[in-house]
Amino acid sequence: MLQSLRETPAGQLIRLASRGRFLRYNGDVDGVEVLKNRKAQPRDDLPAVPVEVEADPEVLARKGTNVDDVIIVDWYSPTDEDNPRNFSTHKKLWIGFVIFLYTFIIYCASAITVPSYPYIAPRHGLSETPVSLILALYVLGYALGPLIAAPMSEIPWIGRNLPYWVSFIPFLIISIVLTQIQDLNFATICVLRFLQGYFGSPILATGAASYDDIFDEFSSPYGYMLWLGAMYAGPAVGPLLSGYAVVKEFRWPYWEVAIMAAALVPLILLLPETSSDYILLQRAKRLRKLTGDLKYRARSEIKEVPVAKIFVDALMKPTEIAVKDPAIGFVTIYGGIVYATYYSFFEAFPLVYYERYHFSLGAIGLIFLTVIVGSLSCACIYAIYLQYHFIPYARAEVDKFAAANASSDSVNDTITRANSQSDPEAQLKLQLSRVPTATGARPHINQAVPQESWLLPSIPFSFLCPAGLFLFAWTSVATNASGDPRFSWIVPTIGIGLFSGGSYVVFQCTIIYISLSYRRYFASLSAAYDMSRGSLAAGVVMGSRAVFVSWGVDNGVSLLAGISAAGVVGMWFLWWYGGVLRSKSRFAEKQS
Repeated sequence: MLQSLRETPAGQLIRLASRGRFLRYNGDVDGVEVLKNRKAQPRDDLPAVPVEVEADPEVLARKGTNVDDVIIVDWYSPTDEDNPRNFSTHKKLWIGFVIFLYTFIIYCASAITVPSYPYIAPRHGLSETPVSLILALYVLGYALGPLIAAPMSEIPWIGRNLPYWVSFIPFLIISIVLTQIQDLNFATICVLRFLQGYFGSPILATGAASYDDIFDEFSSPYGYMLWLGAMYAGPAVGPLLSGYAVVKEFRWPYWEVAIMAAALVPLILLLPETSSDYILLQRAKRLRKLTGDLKYRARSEIKEVPVAKIFVDALMKPTEIAVKDPAIGFVTIYGGIVYATYYSFFEAFPLVYYERYHFSLGAIGLIFLTVIVGSLSCACIYAIYLQYHFIPYARAEVDKFAAANASSDSVNDTITRANSQSDPEAQLKLQLSRVPTATGARPHINQAVPQESWLLPSIPFSFLCPAGLFLFAWTSVATNASGDPRFSWIVPTIGIGLFSGGSYVVFQCTIIYISLSYRRYFASLSAAYDMSRGSLAAGVVMGSRAVFVSWGVDNGVSLLAGISAAGVVGMWFLWWYGGVLRSKSRFAEKQS
């Protein structure tokens, strides 16, 4: 229990206040001997991994050591409890729950304000379109925020947690200020909503990376499913939470956001750090303090990357990859269109269910639950596919690859060890290549299973997107001879469920594909992916109502369905030719 508390923001505050007397790292004393022995004789039972970090002699000299003496601080053993991949099941479940709830609240805060529009617009003399800025600017804020938050979380001395709780403080303050919305002019409301979305965005940028920190490649898809579920459920539940309450008091949606945010604060303070680079950097600092010896260095310390370069790469590299790499370009555009289509529902539903089926605002909120039902249904089918077919297949392929390459690895290790005896830099490289992981000597899944195989489920599920949209478009406005709706409200609602379930699986497959095919740039690409989705969604929120009113809901949604149908062809092309595209890309992971 105490070990779980130690790496949380609350635990670090306790250590700081007690000057290290409480929540001590007792394993560091024995760990010193482990690291010394590993330098002297690297162990054969530890897996060899690619060395992506080369030592910089100038950096080491500036820090008081050199290539000959440096001892790489890594995990003490394959079962090291500080390794996020080795966290207990209860600890992983706690991390998963907090990240899910955090993500859910940020997304829920976007759409929860929609039922208040009919009450806010008359107070400020606005029509329906300008008042939509309350939602659009919030979405734009959380679209732009990840461009800063994502690279920050990749800096070893910052880690995952610091951006989470530091940014959540202004989010909470702004949420409290917005509860007094009756005293604010509309321009102030818009600015505050943009900032609210901006400061809530870090979890949207790196939530998937946090799951990736604690789960291996066979388990992380289930973490992504949970995180993606929050992305779908949040905007869907928002109108339901406020739809009935807003009739009594139009400020209730803003109070609900403030209450949820306040309840989340203690949970964030008890969220353990999951960044391995951060944990090992702090371990290296403790060992230097414990021994008085400067030669103990984390991997992130043997070659410094300027912070400015990290941010420049985070801003420029995704654009470069999207332009030069057709796979990323397609996934970014298609994902943005699908997500923007989801947000067009906030403009289409009142026109269909309020004006045609005469639903109340609260009842329209119930319709949004269809998004959850559709997503959950398809998620269950996808999870069964993973659990009983794909994951067993992938494990078997990895085991076969490991067995086939065991003998050649042994010969290469012998040669490397012999060369390192007289070469300090080779000896350091041997240290770097021997890592006590939680999975033993198992090769990475990319070495045995093509990344495109993860995309296979997206092919049939992608057909549900245009099918569901066409069903909604053609049945929601159909009338009989007397001018009444020809179909029951349940028929177009089924179309929404089909679209939601299909797009959920498509997003899930593309997230896994990006994480495996572009591991080096995953955080930055995730931020760019968020920006593309959010920016398009914000634009659709502002423009879709005018399109639906002038063209009709049937024609407007049919246009979106046609674009989605083109995406089906793109997903098939990516699955079939993705390997060829990766082989020609200088950014993607190549097959071993």
